[in-house]
Amino acid sequence: MRELFYVQLYISRSLTILSCALQYIMLHLSGYEVSMDDLKGFRQVDSITPGHPELGVTDGIEVTTGPLGQGMDLLRFISLF
Repeated sequence: MRELFYVQLYISRSLTILSCALQYIMLHLSGYEVSMDDLKGFRQVDSITPGHPELGVTDGIEVTTGPLGQGMDLLRFISLF
């Protein structure tokens, strides 16, 4: 099976859940390859900053939080740990 995660996952690490726009801003400030022009292209076609963060499109994004409540289900799952 192919490794899907770009970031090594640790069992005992702290998790932070951010809204999509704030998440891209924090990636920019943390030194990831998200430029100001990428932030200006938020929710544009073929942008690395889509409206719903997707795994594999932008470095630093670890899960896909798509539409229709998928992000809320993810929050419920993470809260179990």
